[in-house]
Amino acid sequence: MPNQIGAWIKTEKGVRRLMKEEVARGLGINKGCKTELSHKSLQRTTSLFHWEYLSFSLQHLFSHPTSASGKTTQGPKTGNHLSGATTITLDNDVFNGHPPDLSLGSPWHTLRLANLRWAADHYPEPDNIYWDGIQRLAVHRNNYNSEGLDPKQLQLLWWEFPSEHWEELRNGHARIS
Repeated sequence: MPNQIGAWIKTEKGVRRLMKEEVARGLGINKGCKTELSHKSLQRTTSLFHWEYLSFSLQHLFSHPTSASGKTTQGPKTGNHLSGATTITLDNDVFNGHPPDLSLGSPWHTLRLANLRWAADHYPEPDNIYWDGIQRLAVHRNNYNSEGLDPKQLQLLWWEFPSEHWEELRNGHARIS
């Protein structure tokens, strides 16, 4: 969905412009909330879904240390507010632009297959869903070679997304509500 108020969208009833309230809902503002955000403020607003994802992803960075008794201890209120934070050492290879080993049987491939099997089991006729997923995984893997990214055909692995999005991603479409 476009995030621009007034953007042209195609609906079942024809083509029309996107309204301010629709953009607000797309950013995660509840339908029942009457928003008084200006056009400019709404355009600069970060999606609630991004904040939710970031807060979940970063929550482990600021965990409190535990004492010998196993109870959580509070760090001092003064000084460096990150003094109790866990230090994370990142492997520079993660950011060098080379994908993980995508070959058949690799840890990456095995995990994708396990996730696919788990997701397929949530559908009627899970074997058909599973075999369709294997074909999609092959298309996805074909976008890489030994040198790295070699895009040919975009293929989303729908089962790697939250389950509430599976149906739209699996069928290749999303509806505007």
